[in-house]
Amino acid sequence: MLTLTDMLGQKYGQLTVIAEAGQDKWGKSQFLCECVCGTTTTVTGNSLRTGHKRSCGCLSVVMRAQELTRHGQSRKDAETPEHLAWSQMRGRCRNVNNPRYKDYGGRGITICERWEAFENFFADMGPRPSPKHSIDRINNDGNYEPLNCRWATTLQQAHNQRIRSTNKSGVQGVSWHRQVGKWCAHISGVPRGENHLGLFDNIEDAARAYAAARAERDCNY
Repeated sequence: MLTLTDMLGQKYGQLTVIAEAGQDKWGKSQFLCECVCGTTTTVTGNSLRTGHKRSCGCLSVVMRAQELTRHGQSRKDAETPEHLAWSQMRGRCRNVNNPRYKDYGGRGITICERWEAFENFFADMGPRPSPKHSIDRINNDGNYEPLNCRWATTLQQAHNQRIRSTNKSGVQGVSWHRQVGKWCAHISGVPRGENHLGLFDNIEDAARAYAAARAERDCNY
């Protein structure tokens, strides 16, 4: 059993042993330690020797803060578009309460292990080209990974959405209205009465209307 003679004055991480403190409920020797921040705490000798306990708790707070800010893009008052895209990507794939989970994590879309770290995501994707761009999966049935992702405009993404089997236009949210001879744009997931986006002479304008409405809808998520 470790004694005060063995431990007194010894420094373990940010803790220095200053006195004995009896035993814990399992019979392990405890020691009163002073942290470099000035706080005292009681720690078992085993936790000190193995490095399991290296501070009063202040070290974990500092390390967590460094983890969140080392790339300089995750401050809540100044989060960059790239970090926000990374966070939202994780929400869609991981959070079952996210309104869009059913279209992502719910149907098996995952995030590659490399992109668990934001630094890797940013190194692979680079800065967002413009406010009109957002992250897009080239293969909509594929996962979030370097070879399957790009920064794309809403119009590019509108042409790259999963197309229903009944859709003959080849563009998500756009169909041909035979009675009036125009392209019709429509969107789901919005209040009734707002889903019809209008009639257009050409498919490009209809696709733009859908892309803009989809971007606005998704911002509310």
